Amino acid sequence: MIWESEVHHGHRFHTQGTINKLLKQGVRYLKRFLFYTGKIRITHRENDSFKVQKESFYYRYIKPFAQKVLHHSFKSYMSIRTKEKGCSTIICGHFHIPEDSIVDGIRYLNCGDWVKNSSYIIESRDGEFTLVTT
Repeated sequence: MIWESEVHHGHRFHTQGTINKLLKQGVRYLKRFLFYTGKIRITHRENDSFKVQKESFYYRYIKPFAQKVLHHSFKSYMSIRTKEKGCSTIICGHFHIPEDSIVDGIRYLNCGDWVKNSSYIIESRDGEFTLVTT
């Protein structure tokens, strides 16, 4: 079987679309605001960005919310791209969330990751994809 494919790094997606750009900027400014008001602490600073302690308000509330919004937007964006290419299935891994679902008539597979979810995708000899989580 011959497959038409494209390979992109997931971070490229974050620069696509107004919602993604606004969300990225909003989260960046919110992180700085929380730092300057003393709500979060930093572990180290590099140039114009800084790393936030994992147990902070940012990691408990802000980052999970932003990831959910981006994940939904990512799935919609990828289903549109897949339709434009005339394909029926998209396989992704950027959000590390194992998933096998249908988005606007397109099969969306996300392999998740090997560390947190122990998940991966296999292809059978007859071309069927299966999401495996252990």
